[in-house]
Amino acid sequence: MQRIWSPGFILLLRSVFIVVCSLSIVWMFFLVLAQGGSWWTALLASALLGLSWEITYHCRFIAVDGLVMQFGMLVLLCLALALRATTERALVLMLRAGAVAAGLTMSAKITGFFAIIPVLLVIVTQRDTHATLTWKLARMVEAAFITAAVFLAMTPGMLLDPLRFYDEMQCVRLAYSTAGSSHSYYNDGVKTGLRVIAEYLLLVVFSPYWGIALLFSAFGPIGLAARLRSHRRETIIQIAFLFPYAVFVASYRLMMVRNLLLLAPLVAVFIAHGVASVQQRVCRSVAPRVALAGVVVACLSANAVWLWSAAESIRNGSPARWVRQLDELVRTEKSSRFFVSDRVLEAMDTYLPGSSRQPGVVRRAQDKPTHVVLSQMEIDPAKWKANQRNSLEHCFTSFEVNYDFYPSWEGKNVSLRIVVIPVEKFLGMGLTLDQLKKRE
Repeated sequence: MQRIWSPGFILLLRSVFIVVCSLSIVWMFFLVLAQGGSWWTALLASALLGLSWEITYHCRFIAVDGLVMQFGMLVLLCLALALRATTERALVLMLRAGAVAAGLTMSAKITGFFAIIPVLLVIVTQRDTHATLTWKLARMVEAAFITAAVFLAMTPGMLLDPLRFYDEMQCVRLAYSTAGSSHSYYNDGVKTGLRVIAEYLLLVVFSPYWGIALLFSAFGPIGLAARLRSHRRETIIQIAFLFPYAVFVASYRLMMVRNLLLLAPLVAVFIAHGVASVQQRVCRSVAPRVALAGVVVACLSANAVWLWSAAESIRNGSPARWVRQLDELVRTEKSSRFFVSDRVLEAMDTYLPGSSRQPGVVRRAQDKPTHVVLSQMEIDPAKWKANQRNSLEHCFTSFEVNYDFYPSWEGKNVSLRIVVIPVEKFLGMGLTLDQLKKRE
């Protein structure tokens, strides 16, 4: 057990997860090509996913959600090929491959059972002369059998110890369905859950900068409309796969955005098709096409730079660096007054002597501070509510995850994760400044 939790083994395991989960990028590229998209449309869809900070840090997780995303994309690729099969033999082969991929999706996480839906829908909607009712029933039974067989083969615990397997499933189900309002990841209903899902997919997933994310997302409805016009059947099948899953996730009382990874690749596909549609239908001359390409490349480059800086913050981040960043903020924001917690004050005195005595740092609640500076984990983690975009005005630490959505993440620098929030928000969490144990 000590070897399993050794840093070297964990690093190796993270590397394996990154490589396997990154196959989503490959499947997406070939999916767009199979749908009749150009090579650059396929490349754009893959770049949207591959340069997404949200996707990449989730792929580093030693968790199954990235695997669900990867196998889910493989299902859609197999079905795209099935829909374009020119012979019955090729069609059946791709349907069987899709059923295998659905079984793998389900074995990665039980919620992957939604992956069988598009396989069955492709069978049901077949219109070829060989697709009689008997043929459809036979193919559906075969697909269900293959999916179940792969699931059982890849989930031996269900056969070896079914009672314990059932108990574990019940524990997870209860955790997700009975979380109370005091839980950091509490979701108060389907409506709120769908709002969080929409906000996360449209304003967060495809860029850490909400303006870029919104720009990319604006092409999504255009791409969806274009796909409905040109390939209605396939697009409806894809929506029938993902929308029920989104409602299912939104219905639970515990909302963690890693469960949304399955939705992100198809959104990226629609965005890429949307950009292609605008390029073909609106940008008819060279200059507009070059301008559109320039904007897209610039946005993707900004995402790449952020990825690099996030990686650097993990590799080279240090408390001294974060204290310097805080000091620069305090010196720049001359109109603000920062109430700094005891722990952060000590860090300022240790790594940058004298920085805790500058005018912007106040020591009494009577000084009417505008912001509170603290180390995130020095208060009850349950006080931090997840799934609130831009909940932290500033955060000085290593960017292992998006702390707006994972406020309870410990990570390697949990002892000093400096966050800055407005004082109104701090007090609204049911806390008082005295709880930060201010030095006199």
